[in-house]
Amino acid sequence: MVHPLPPSLLVYVDNCITAPSTSAGQNSLSADCRITYTLHAYLMRNGSTTAGTFRHVMLFPTQEPQPPSCTTDFPGDYALSRSAVLRTALLFRRLGRLSVETMEPAPLEMSGKNNGASTVIHLALRFRESRDERSKCESTSPPTPDFGVVSLKLKQTTFISVEPQRRLPATRDLLTSPLMAKDTKIIHEQVRKLKFSPWVRSRWKAEHGGNSDQERRVWETKATLIFTYANGKRPAPTFSSALVSRRYSVRIALHLESVYHGAVELEVPLQIIYRGDDQIPLSNEGESGAFEIASPDETLMLRSESQSTAVTLVAETEQAPDYVP
Repeated sequence: MVHPLPPSLLVYVDNCITAPSTSAGQNSLSADCRITYTLHAYLMRNGSTTAGTFRHVMLFPTQEPQPPSCTTDFPGDYALSRSAVLRTALLFRRLGRLSVETMEPAPLEMSGKNNGASTVIHLALRFRESRDERSKCESTSPPTPDFGVVSLKLKQTTFISVEPQRRLPATRDLLTSPLMAKDTKIIHEQVRKLKFSPWVRSRWKAEHGGNSDQERRVWETKATLIFTYANGKRPAPTFSSALVSRRYSVRIALHLESVYHGAVELEVPLQIIYRGDDQIPLSNEGESGAFEIASPDETLMLRSESQSTAVTLVAETEQAPDYVP
């Protein structure tokens, strides 16, 4: 498998995975991942080196957007749809079922010309009346939310392995592999208010072959979220290699005022890519770590082959697993 050039990366995994086959007496694995690039320059005289120097550089490869993720390949990692039962406030009578659906948005395209990037996340809400409500002669639309409050969290996930992987790893793979670890962080958060359009009768019948009664009892509305990333720090782009991979996702918690008492939670994959239209000065904390800070002319945007990739896993005392149950 041929992988594109990985970006500069520095990751310390605090929590580790211990495979079920690992005995209690054995230490679990913690990960220290470093991907570094260095430029060497030499002064030659008569075929011999008379002087030399080197500089560490941070490299973020540029690439075109990849096809949307096949979320079924990562069971439990994403949630593109959720549903909840709506009930009346007084008699707690069931009104119907509310479902919220979304899909992977366009990538966040980072560029040296802008301090941030944005993308659009589309939400589709569908309400299906309960059987009791269907027995009535007239179909009434569900209550329209006064407004919605949406919490958005950008999650960064890094998988590290000492064995080459033939496919992109999923969280569940950590339960069976003693040589793989995962680091997860929330790197950006924002809260927004959301305006909803009025409910309209759904075209569910035409799309799914239902009867006219089903069409009459289903309602839909849509909403659009603008997700922005503009905190000045530029994360490493989405990438995959045989030993290390980095993915991003957006956690969405949707609160519907006067409609549903709880939060409807989704998690959608999101790509982060870099365009090669300009050099990007980088001074990220956490990503640069012990690296020497690169000036603008030391930050490279390349499409060439990889120079070197170093991955080390160190055995330490057993720690709590880092996985999603």
